[in-house]
Amino acid sequence: MQLHDLDLTDTILPGVDLSPLQSLTCLGASQTCVALESFSALRQLQDLDLSMCDVDVPAFCHLSTCTNLTELSLASCSLMDADVLDYLSNLVSLTVINLAYTHLTPTSLELLQAIPNLHTLWLDDCELEPAHAMAISKSTQVVDLSIYDNPSLGDEGARHLARLSSLQSLGAQRCGFTAQAASHLANGLTALTRLIISSNPLDVAGIALIARFP
Repeated sequence: MQLHDLDLTDTILPGVDLSPLQSLTCLGASQTCVALESFSALRQLQDLDLSMCDVDVPAFCHLSTCTNLTELSLASCSLMDADVLDYLSNLVSLTVINLAYTHLTPTSLELLQAIPNLHTLWLDDCELEPAHAMAISKSTQVVDLSIYDNPSLGDEGARHLARLSSLQSLGAQRCGFTAQAASHLANGLTALTRLIISSNPLDVAGIALIARFP
């Protein structure tokens, strides 16, 4: 029987052959728990969690060869700029990305539109502003979006997000949305079937608009 799922949190194993793995977890490492060149050997890897790791640009250069990767978590990673996310465009099988608790620029978020099969995106507590929402709106392939705890998005951010006409699920707690935001979302997100919008100052008018969602 062959090992397919491995948790190496707080462990560093340079030079170890991990090529058979399909799932790998490395949480909170001060450096990547696997030697950078090892990523290029993980051809069968489908699920990778590097949350809270200090991952640098060279690591992502090697990671871009994991073309069978479908789920990737980079939550709370210290380095997350355009150079890093640009490498992810090579991951054509990628469907789920978790970028929660990271500091992102609008420019870096625009690069996500190049990932053709991306359908689930987590951007909770990323200090998002309307300019970030405009960048996100270009990833029209996304159907499941989580943006909890981004209070600076506000109504202008909602106006941009309403362009995601294929969106089916939206988690938007504490995003500074008022009744105007509710109007934008109700008019634009016609495919939406799941909405979490609590802890926003919607008032009665906003709640009434949400209740009339298609």
